[in-house]
Amino acid sequence: MNNFLWEGSREGSKDYLINWKLVSKSKAKGGLEIGNLVLKNSSLLGKWLWRFPIEKESLWHCVIKSKYGYQANGWDANLVVRGSSRSPWKDISAGLCDFSKCVQLVVGDGRIVRFWEDIWIGDKPFCEIFPRLFRLSRLYNASIDSLVSPSTIPVDWNFGFRRNLNDVEALEVSGLLGLIERVVLQDSKKDTKKWNLETSGAFTCTSFRNFLCNENPYPNFDPAKFVWESKVLPKVKFLGWLMAHGRLNTCEMLQRRRPNSCFSPHWCVLCKQNEESTSHIFLQCELASHLWQKLYWEAGLTWDF
Repeated sequence: MNNFLWEGSREGSKDYLINWKLVSKSKAKGGLEIGNLVLKNSSLLGKWLWRFPIEKESLWHCVIKSKYGYQANGWDANLVVRGSSRSPWKDISAGLCDFSKCVQLVVGDGRIVRFWEDIWIGDKPFCEIFPRLFRLSRLYNASIDSLVSPSTIPVDWNFGFRRNLNDVEALEVSGLLGLIERVVLQDSKKDTKKWNLETSGAFTCTSFRNFLCNENPYPNFDPAKFVWESKVLPKVKFLGWLMAHGRLNTCEMLQRRRPNSCFSPHWCVLCKQNEESTSHIFLQCELASHLWQKLYWEAGLTWDF
C-alpha cells in the first residue's frame, strides 16, 4: 500500500495518490477503514483508566495508588508529572482528559462524588453552572453526603455559605434546589461511573476509539455502499473508490501535479480526441460510451448519457 499510494518510503519528490487522513477514515466516511494507530492505542489505554476505580483490591491498583496517589475526586490516580520509559502510567494517564468527557457519575450513597466539582447532573459541574454560589461556599471538594443533613426527609441541604445571601444569590439557590430536588441518597448503593457512549454503561475500546476519531463532522461518502458491497474483485472495488474520489492518475491529474510532465495532457489514450479525465475516460469517451451501451442493451436497459 505504501508503494502504491505514496510511491514507497524513498526520499525525494513523490506523487501522493491520496492522503493518509482520508485512508484512515471508515468506509462510510470515504476511507479504507484502516484507522489511526495512535488513536487505537489511546482507546486501548483508556481501558486501564476505566478499570482503576473498579479493581481497588487488585495488586496493580495498589501499586499505582501508593506511587502516585489519588486525585481530589477520589476516583482517578494523579497524573505523572515526571516520568521515564519505565513509567507506563504516564502514557495511560495522558488520555484522562478525553476519557473524562465520556464518563458520567451515578450517585448512590454520595460518599465519593463531589457536589460542586464533579459532573453528576447535566453536562457541567455545579461550580461552572453556579460560579457565584461556588465561591461563597466553604465546602470545596466536599462529597454530596457531607452537604446533606442526616435523617431528614425530604433532603435538607447545607451548602456552607460564608454569609447571608442577597436576592440574586437567593434566586440562584432556588434554581440549584430545583435541579437536585429529586436526589435521593441510597446507603446500600455505592457511587459508580457510567460510560456514556454505550447503552449498557460499560466501557468499550471501540466506542472510545470512535469518539477520539470524531468522524461525525465529516459527511457520509455516498458511493460507499455501491463500491464496497458490489460483487466484484477487490481490485475493481479499489479502482472504483479511487475514481469516486477523483484520484486516478489520468493525464489531467498528472498535468495538474507536475505541469509539462505529461507527454500528451489533452489527448485521451482511447479516442485520441478529448482531454483524458476521470469522467471522460469512464463515461464520455466514445469507446467507453459504446461499451456502456452494449452492457445496458444486454441487461435490457436504455443508455442515456
